[in-house]
Amino acid sequence: MVERVVLHHHDHDRVDRRLLRRVVQHRGEVVRLERPGGAAQGIGPRRQTGPTEHGRAQLRRSLEELPPIQGRLSSAAVAWGPRRRLSLGTMRIALGSDEKTTVTDTVRDELEHRGHDVVLVGPPGGEPIEWAEVGQRVGELVAKDEAETGVLFCWTGTGASIAANKVPGVRAALCTDAATAAGARKWNDANVLVMGLRLTSPEVARELLDAWFVTEPDPSEADNIARLEARR
Repeated sequence: MVERVVLHHHDHDRVDRRLLRRVVQHRGEVVRLERPGGAAQGIGPRRQTGPTEHGRAQLRRSLEELPPIQGRLSSAAVAWGPRRRLSLGTMRIALGSDEKTTVTDTVRDELEHRGHDVVLVGPPGGEPIEWAEVGQRVGELVAKDEAETGVLFCWTGTGASIAANKVPGVRAALCTDAATAAGARKWNDANVLVMGLRLTSPEVARELLDAWFVTEPDPSEADNIARLEARR
């Protein structure tokens, strides 16, 4: 079963529609109702399955195969500065949370497995600090270019997002699925990925990371980002 993506804007852009469709299609099986023996019929216990490594590799290939977006930065965007491009190589990533959980441990391990240098903020790094300070510190690391991007958590994700977005230059996006993460990078040049501990499973967290790191900002949105930053 594949979730249907509803585009609230950019409906005219076939590239955007195709990007979101491919991201969601590679999320794997979402929920299947099964009876003993594996038959997907009737009413039985619910089993949530995540994507395989092969599925995540297909997701990366699908996004990379999208045709390049044409266009160039306007004078306003040049004045603001270069867009933040996330390398597929080694990066320094700030990871913060007000709780240390299975999800935060999974994301830390996943980032380190991908070869990144992870800076831990808050309880994941042994610091007993709350969500407001965690969000601020992760935001400051990204804004000062001491980290290329940030991954942030709190119970719902809302408080951490608010705290990080108080830091000038930070565009933190609370994401619940891969399509939202890809859209935040593409249309909003988001530089801090926020997840809610309440709803995000380790499997979904990996999908969010896949979409976040393979999606680049759309040059046609540079004027909007420059206008946003000018209000700080």
